[in-house]
Amino acid sequence: MTARDNREQIPDPRRLVALLADPARLRVFAALVLAANRGASPRELARASGVPVRDVVKALIRLDEARLAARLTPQRSSGGEPGGVAEPARGEDEAEAEAADRWRAVPETMRAATDANVRKADTALPAQPVVQDPGTASLLRGFFAQGRLTHVPAAHGKRMVVLDYLAQCFEPGVRYEEAKVNRILGDFHDDYAALRRYLVDAGFLSRSENMYWRSGGSVGL
Repeated sequence: MTARDNREQIPDPRRLVALLADPARLRVFAALVLAANRGASPRELARASGVPVRDVVKALIRLDEARLAARLTPQRSSGGEPGGVAEPARGEDEAEAEAADRWRAVPETMRAATDANVRKADTALPAQPVVQDPGTASLLRGFFAQGRLTHVPAAHGKRMVVLDYLAQCFEPGVRYEEAKVNRILGDFHDDYAALRRYLVDAGFLSRSENMYWRSGGSVGL
């Protein structure tokens, strides 16, 4: 993987949170966000954040590495042309040159990382319920093999126990799109449509306009 490919990857939101856990960096980033598209120089950020200019420059370097900040001032090469490794302009002190650069915030990086994390969580299947009651566990073993439902019990009482177990996969108060319900139930049996119908008919799930939510079942088995 090239450095460019690595840079184009969406950062881990945990890394961004850890980066902004530093109070100085957080204040610098907040000041940069408030500066909006016009950007701000390290000196301006120092005045707005109360962080010394030297520490502002250090914070900007770390924010740039995490793609939370971007330099607006073209980087100067040793030949005086834009591009290349940033160096102070001829006759300028390096610190003065850095302090004169302008930067802008890139909050889109945080949004992209958050959205990607939400999508990942949305597509992840919940862990299969843990059964505490020995009698219930014994009954369920007769209808499950390696986590998959082998068949739905014909007896009403046993069927309700199996459906109650499946209902534990749905968090109370959470609304699920039909596609997500299908993925969850499909982890137990290929005929997820039948399981979905059984759960609705038995009152474990309710439905409205292709949205489902848990409306019955035990708090824990």
